[in-house]
Amino acid sequence: MNKRNLNITFQILGGIGVLVICLGLLYTFNLSFREQILTIYYTISPGTTSYQSEILSCNDSGKDLDYFKRGIVSVNYKNGITDLYGDNCEGSLINEYYCEFNNLNVKKYECEAGCFEGACITPSEEEGVLNENISLRCHSYRITSPLNAVAQNEFSYYSALNAIDGDLTTHWFGDPAHRYPKWIYFDFGNPVCVTNIDLYAFVQDTPISGNIQASNDAIRWSTILSNVTIKNVSLTIDLPQIVTARYIRWFETSSNRSYGSLTDARFRISDAY
Repeated sequence: MNKRNLNITFQILGGIGVLVICLGLLYTFNLSFREQILTIYYTISPGTTSYQSEILSCNDSGKDLDYFKRGIVSVNYKNGITDLYGDNCEGSLINEYYCEFNNLNVKKYECEAGCFEGACITPSEEEGVLNENISLRCHSYRITSPLNAVAQNEFSYYSALNAIDGDLTTHWFGDPAHRYPKWIYFDFGNPVCVTNIDLYAFVQDTPISGNIQASNDAIRWSTILSNVTIKNVSLTIDLPQIVTARYIRWFETSSNRSYGSLTDARFRISDAY
């Protein structure tokens, strides 16, 4: 290769190098710009007015902050985008969205009796919900799993249904991004008489502490036992009295890790007539 051809080759390689650097800088700029846009339009800090220059209008379904009723805020942006922000639960906390001076805000509030479907449960709803079944009679008992299980949240594919499949190698794990308390409830389909509960746990999560609660509508809950602790991989709970209810909830308040978890739950029940 002569000197002239060598210079041309170096020039070509140099041009390719400059082009690669420019493309890299352009990608970095676009990524940074996209992150800024996402931050502008989808990140909300309580009490801030970071959206004020971008919001065209903010409309709240409720005039005042009401933690016991789920509300929805509609936000229209100057770029034509309309977003809906619904109140939601984060453990026992509620994220309450509201408009103030045409600005979107969110306030976190600790619900005394727990949070369900974007609204605080009122303390008066929590107690005395089982009296309606007081006339029901219990018959022969058996050990069984519930028909269905529903959890407040789930991590990846660790479904609530894993806690009723009878397999001690599968588990329900809650979302570690949500802080305690966390819950999972069990549905028997109809009111049943319950005398004993066997809870099985993943050893790395023990000790796990929580409360046993019962309900007939999965909204209002009565606490049957408080401060129950699973110290090893299993715990048999003898209820202080026969409980007649359709739903039983494990209301978990703490564990060794941040997931919230349960491996399996089995109940000694009788049909109630």
